[in-house]
Amino acid sequence: FIASMKSTNLLRTGAVGLMTFTTSMFAQLVIDDSFDDGDWESTWIVQHNAVGSTTVEESGGDLVMLNQGTNQNGGVASIESFAPTEQGVQATFVLKGVFSPDTGDLARPTANGLFMGVVANNGAFYRASNNFGLAFFGNENRTASAAGYGLIAGDRNGGTPSDHFFDDEDIDLESFADGCTVNITADVEGWSYKISDVLDLDLNDVTFENSGKWADTGTSFEAVFGDDPEWHIFVSCQSGPSTEHVYESISLSPKEAELSDSDGDGIEDGVEDSNFN
Repeated sequence: FIASMKSTNLLRTGAVGLMTFTTSMFAQLVIDDSFDDGDWESTWIVQHNAVGSTTVEESGGDLVMLNQGTNQNGGVASIESFAPTEQGVQATFVLKGVFSPDTGDLARPTANGLFMGVVANNGAFYRASNNFGLAFFGNENRTASAAGYGLIAGDRNGGTPSDHFFDDEDIDLESFADGCTVNITADVEGWSYKISDVLDLDLNDVTFENSGKWADTGTSFEAVFGDDPEWHIFVSCQSGPSTEHVYESISLSPKEAELSDSDGDGIEDGVEDSNFN
């Protein structure tokens, strides 16, 4: 299922004794794909680094992506785009697993690992463009994820670190490769994530989740996402030499910003007259 919705957004500006309101119409993108209609190509395109091959098919209600060739990094990105500045980011990924296509055993992503997130260009390899999301079992220097996961933005700098690091933790590799559910959000205030159906390093069943403000890491929503109005939800995994990553569903929906009201009077800080005195 994919839909674009028209929504009304009130853009507010304030000054002492004066408030003006303007109305802007924009399209909001909703994707809810459970991969059960055999028509993945109407919603997704293959995105990869072109050092091998990535083949994609729907099978038994799953999206199956096969990367072949040493260091092949590939997956899919949505055809339709959305503007984070207008609808934020709210994405959910249900990973069925990461497998060896030769043996069927659980497999570990290699090099830059497995990524779930959003990207600013669906026509180029995601690490050649701006991005935001969770890297799993990737490069420690670039995404702080070698022993688990890292929430990052701007993993586009070749062999050097990502532009922004927000959080990271170690998790049990086998429990991750056996499937998990991941949710990420972002809006003008900050970020959040939730990873369930995995184990910690002591093999305890744990839900990993956290949230934070952009300012806590010395950045802002604008610095992370820029003003590019065409972002895409995507997934990717690096192989060595061949890896299958399989998803039961992927979804994207508008994220409502949780706006600040520091004095608790029900009026948003950004538009309250007293805040401009």
